[in-house]
Amino acid sequence: MATPEAAPKKMEERRPHLVNASDGLRKVELDVLVPKIMKKNALASCGDAMQQFADCCRGRTMSLVFYCRKENQALDDCLRANMTDADFLVAKNEFKALKAANLAKIKAEGDKGFLATEHMGATGM
Repeated sequence: MATPEAAPKKMEERRPHLVNASDGLRKVELDVLVPKIMKKNALASCGDAMQQFADCCRGRTMSLVFYCRKENQALDDCLRANMTDADFLVAKNEFKALKAANLAKIKAEGDKGFLATEHMGATGM
């Protein structure tokens, strides 16, 4: 019995043309955080299809598999259309901008940012 070849799990294996070492992004950022932003953007773009699927599913349990195939396929098509390589680049640039803003905020606050007593309680522990 032949085993099916495992799908690539790392972003550099799935989309090697979109991953540069010069980006300065860690593997967890490329494999988890950037796709999370891409999915958030795709879900925002597919609000109508998502609402139609949710309306169809309301009040159903096992029967939703049969009754909501059309809505599920429409949602799937919309998500696939909004999760392309171009959308990955947009999400990557959005993540890099957020990361730069957070680093600037940390540098502006100095040493007090994360270790401030308001984050650790009144005793400082």
